[in-house]
Amino acid sequence: LFVLFILTATLAQGASFTSATVKETVGTVTVVSQKKNQGPATVGERIKESDLLKTGRQSRAELEFSDRTIARIGSNSISSFNVDGRETNIQQGEALISFPKGGGKATVRTAAVTAAIVGTTIYVNVRKDRVEDLCLEGLCDVGAYRMKPGDRLVMRGRQAAYNPPLETFRIADFVKKNPLFTEFSKPLP
Repeated sequence: LFVLFILTATLAQGASFTSATVKETVGTVTVVSQKKNQGPATVGERIKESDLLKTGRQSRAELEFSDRTIARIGSNSISSFNVDGRETNIQQGEALISFPKGGGKATVRTAAVTAAIVGTTIYVNVRKDRVEDLCLEGLCDVGAYRMKPGDRLVMRGRQAAYNPPLETFRIADFVKKNPLFTEFSKPLP
């Protein structure tokens, strides 16, 4: 089962994404662009709507949008952006998204669930027939669930129709061990 994760954010102030700026790369991070074909992503480069971002094994990238939303993309991921629609599309892999407080509402869509989030930090891991959502900060309404910090939802295959149980996890342990927190030069805001 091929899973597509779509992140849609709409700011109360009406600001739109025009691009995402590459802030940091670790390992092999590639941009596939209609204009420059394929090449390594460079710090300061603007990722545009038609671009595809790929990360290799043990690789990651940090992107920043105009509203100061931070997207950290993990290893073996494929993502693209619809900047006018404020969407981040993760075809596979992991992402840590940190929306600024007071920045408005965002919606996360996967093949399994839809999440409405406000001023939050969320982790999503999309692998073949499994989608994992972790609420790290703020509130996330995921399907029929109201997730608070420390809540975890794992969907396997077609399990979304069966409402799997909401689990808990230790945020401090996750933050200490996950490369999207530990392997970047600066902490999240």
